[in-house]
Amino acid sequence: MLQAACAGAWLWAPAVLRAQSGGPGVDAGQVLRVGGVGSVSPVLKRLATAFGQQHANLKVRLVEPPLGSTGALRALAAGGLDLAVTGRPLLPQETGVATPWVRTPLVLATSDGTAPGLSLAQVADAYAGRLGTWPDGRALRLVLRSALESETLQLKALSPEVARSVDAALQRRDLPVPDNDLAALDLLARLPGSLGSSSLGLVLSTQARVRVLRIEGREPTLANLLSGVYPWDRTYFLVQGAQASPAAQQWVAFLKSDAAMRILHPLGYAAAR
Repeated sequence: MLQAACAGAWLWAPAVLRAQSGGPGVDAGQVLRVGGVGSVSPVLKRLATAFGQQHANLKVRLVEPPLGSTGALRALAAGGLDLAVTGRPLLPQETGVATPWVRTPLVLATSDGTAPGLSLAQVADAYAGRLGTWPDGRALRLVLRSALESETLQLKALSPEVARSVDAALQRRDLPVPDNDLAALDLLARLPGSLGSSSLGLVLSTQARVRVLRIEGREPTLANLLSGVYPWDRTYFLVQGAQASPAAQQWVAFLKSDAAMRILHPLGYAAAR
């Protein structure tokens, strides 16, 4: 399974790089293998470009399609990755050294739903099937993620009633469950009357043709997240093996640097607390 995933890896390397040393302890032409959740793949590609301009001897290879948190951690443990980027902390049985990286608002998004926002009670009703139409009478069509996806767990954390309703929706066989964050956002943009979860960072970094909804009257902006007005977020983690290479350490240091944050902030991300 790991070989199949890595065989589909997409090599991201800028066409023109400044001829600079990769740094102490770094071999010429070294490739860093990175995998994880799809919601940060677009920004990782941008960051890889900026990193490559500083480290001409290093290349960042992003595994696609995304492995997800659990798949990436398994690949890391098997030696198939140098860095896993996850949407959740490590579970007790998982190995690695995890560091909180960035956070962005968790959002509910729609292609063309006519409500400006939803209350938590309405979110619960939508996922339970009790709210089946938008205000203009058109059908409300849910897009789910799988039960163990970090985004599903964070959606359920909105409230106990929402959690029960999401569990009920996951028992249905008539609702789409895309394989990863990118596929889910693509379907949300294409499906008339759609409603589903995503992240502000993914919406902004892909310029997806969706509209994000207020929850309990609160706008899902980065400023509101940082001020505490909007309390619902997705936090991402950088996970290295116990014996991380010097190259991997340089990549992680860059991802947490001020230069990286200047790229990330306009796209809806802030450093994790």
